[in-house]
Amino acid sequence: MDFAADELYRYTYRVNSDPIQTRPYNCEKSRNLRNLNPEDLDQLVTVNGLVIRLSTIIPEMTKAHFMCTVCNQTTKVPSERGRIIEPENCNNCHAIHTQQLKHNLSEFNDKQMVKIQESPDDMPAGETPHTVTMYCHQDLVDTVQPGDRVIVTGIYRSASQRESTMQRVIKSVFNTYLDVLHFQ
Repeated sequence: MDFAADELYRYTYRVNSDPIQTRPYNCEKSRNLRNLNPEDLDQLVTVNGLVIRLSTIIPEMTKAHFMCTVCNQTTKVPSERGRIIEPENCNNCHAIHTQQLKHNLSEFNDKQMVKIQESPDDMPAGETPHTVTMYCHQDLVDTVQPGDRVIVTGIYRSASQRESTMQRVIKSVFNTYLDVLHFQ
């Protein structure tokens, strides 16, 4: 959506500007934290709650630069869904497994983990409050503080757990989180 809006703006006004970011809110699918379920995965949802925890700012690599140790040729690799795949061979000298990541040439965006819990008025009496982990990016980082009551619009996602990073086996248990698009 961001790409389409940015392309339309550049085409219409013939101007190069900072990339446009869309921030949808007031989504029809408003949920209580307690009612989020697998049917909501990869859907735009709105939830409300109380911010209870923030992480420090996390640098997230968006484009990695690899350099061949044989011929010093650099290769740019974009991040796809949070993963960067190291090139197996050099495009220039065709040497295999000679790529080395160059952190100082790579590109990063800010990321922050925010944890919210359901508001006391939304909680059934005697129940423990439910919490949801959320990740905000770029200009949404540091826009909320612990104690803030927020209405959050984002995409409800899941990530599989691995037994080990060295194995291809994944568990049948998934962690869920919300990719934040808008805070109110």
